Amino acid sequence: MDKDILYQEGLKIAQQKGYTGDFALGFAEGYVIGFEEGRLQVKNEIAARLKEMGYDEEFISRSTGLTIEEI
Repeated sequence: MDKDILYQEGLKIAQQKGYTGDFALGFAEGYVIGFEEGRLQVKNEIAARLKEMGYDEEFISRSTGLTIEEI
């Protein structure tokens, strides 16, 4: 997902919670970071499962977008 879209979504949520100013901006930035960390965690979990199933690292890399080193 595009970082700008995530940031805007984070700002919307911050405003709904009544956050304003720098706090709202910080919340939106944290929202983007959390989303990206979560996505990477899911990719790593999928890669680990595929590796346990015996798939080679090249296939796992193509399937998850992770580099061979990350696997």
